[in-house]
Amino acid sequence: MVAPQSTDVVIVGAGIAGLSLALGLARHGMKVTIVEAGSQPATPSLAPDLAAWDSRVSALTPSSSTWLAEHGVWQEIERHRAGPYTDMLVWDGAGTGRIAFSAASLEVHCLGILLKIESRFRPCLSRYSSRQISRCIGTTVWSLQILPSTMRCL
Repeated sequence: MVAPQSTDVVIVGAGIAGLSLALGLARHGMKVTIVEAGSQPATPSLAPDLAAWDSRVSALTPSSSTWLAEHGVWQEIERHRAGPYTDMLVWDGAGTGRIAFSAASLEVHCLGILLKIESRFRPCLSRYSSRQISRCIGTTVWSLQILPSTMRCL
């Protein structure tokens, strides 16, 4: 059992949305606790052997990368296997429908940025001190106790 601690906000899930929320709240002086059931990944592999790579990615919009840059983490994320994509084809499982998107048809540089899933942790979590963002990685939330005397509505 994790020892009780005081925090302003508990975020369950250290995906890009949870980590971005933690960054934004910490930037405004909030004490944040991130709870993530998965393990913190090791430093991304630069091995030429593709079997060592984790193939999962997130697609971010250009405005998301701008927001992360404003919060001081995009430059670090960009160094770990992030790159622009200019075209996307989406189809349904039955093969009866599909839609294509192209940066050229929208007259933009790119549709977004593909980011390695394993790259999201370290830059986002290291940006703020452990006093602002605490983490419980490899932890499942079973219950939270909210004390009425300390609860605030934001």
